[in-house]
Amino acid sequence: MAQRVHDVAERLSSREARTLLYLCGAPDPSLGAAGLGDAVRGDGALLRELVFSVKRFDLLRKVLRTDRLEVEETLRRGRLVPEYRVLMADLSDDIGEGDLRALIFLLSDILPKDILSNVKGFLDVVVELEKRGEVSSDRVELLKKCLRNIHRADLVKKLDRYQRKVSSARREPVLEQFHDVTPASSSVTPIFWNRKQELAKPQSKHTRGHITIQRTCHQEPLDKYRVNSHPRGACVIIDCVGSDGGLLAQTFRCLHFHVILHKLPSTSGCHAALAEVAKRDHHRGDAFACCIISRDSSTGLLAADACASGTSLNTVRHMFSPGNCPGLVGKPRLFFIQTYRVPEVHCGCTGHCASGDDFETDGPAVSYGGASLPTDADVFWSHCWTDERQLREPNHRSVYVSSLSAALLKGHKGKTNLLDAHVEVNRKIFEHNEKNPGDAYNISLRHTLRKALFLS
Repeated sequence: MAQRVHDVAERLSSREARTLLYLCGAPDPSLGAAGLGDAVRGDGALLRELVFSVKRFDLLRKVLRTDRLEVEETLRRGRLVPEYRVLMADLSDDIGEGDLRALIFLLSDILPKDILSNVKGFLDVVVELEKRGEVSSDRVELLKKCLRNIHRADLVKKLDRYQRKVSSARREPVLEQFHDVTPASSSVTPIFWNRKQELAKPQSKHTRGHITIQRTCHQEPLDKYRVNSHPRGACVIIDCVGSDGGLLAQTFRCLHFHVILHKLPSTSGCHAALAEVAKRDHHRGDAFACCIISRDSSTGLLAADACASGTSLNTVRHMFSPGNCPGLVGKPRLFFIQTYRVPEVHCGCTGHCASGDDFETDGPAVSYGGASLPTDADVFWSHCWTDERQLREPNHRSVYVSSLSAALLKGHKGKTNLLDAHVEVNRKIFEHNEKNPGDAYNISLRHTLRKALFLS
């Protein structure tokens, strides 16, 4: 795959390379072909869609061993590249040098001269406007105004059609009200409150595994998180067993996240990868997701190491707390964890295997828009664990990861609340445990979400 990316990059013009990087949400499209490998990260489906988007059908045939019709058929089932970015690239193709000079003149009061002097194309202008919050997937009025002023009514019509489509997609059904019983001491400031509930099971001595659900206090049905930025935010995936990371990467790209996938890192590499993402500027995104697939023991995540004092799940969660990531304050932080428990005698450790993912309910508050939020607000924590011996099965695939991927994509298409979508995951796990009592999965869902969350 790396060779194919290299071969594609060598055959692209500088403008085409910058367009490809913009389409897949790369933080610096100016890197051109040099940044294509990091942006694609081995995803063949994404690379084919990107090459198709810049109409390099010759590269589809000669390098990627496919054709236009085959890619078109794939795109009918769903795109990996956000429609907003496809539209911006389409507009860029229709903007000539004269139009670009006129746009630069009109935007001279908004963008600094040193920025405008380095503009090489329409997408450079869009990127700078996005950085300043002037343009986004749901904010294109400035572009429409500028295009009207340079008499490009044809391009304004494209933006109008896009806005109508987005507006239609956002007409969501009213949520049914939660009926959780809350403590009498509940106040306006969200307080984390545990309520464990085990799903009803048929009476069978063979049933194993358990499902834990913990919810917070009641929320108004129309109180929803804003999740419509492009990309939605960063999604870091740490796949330490090498089996399901690609599936999760494809899923979260379909959910319009910027995916960062690390396969088979060591324990130190795992921690470094997470720390690097934690240091990023998260202000532009509306959400954050972290997926981890790893062996674990009482000392923490073992990553790809045979035995090590690993990173605890509590440490992972704290790395992305509002105190460490100010750009995530007030935004949903989603954690999806699949761990494979290694017997202590095999990993050379002693002690009881702890889950290491307990929520802390107190701590300093963080100021956000005049409100006071507990540092652990806005967390969605889904953790599934099973025995490490399942990894020895040929072509092993996690029931949890496959169920999660299907539920998220179904919820995305049907505009379903994330909590309701997770019910489908619980059901699939329970059905698997009924049929395979010797290979049971355990799942725990905890959250401190303050609003309904839709990843559509």
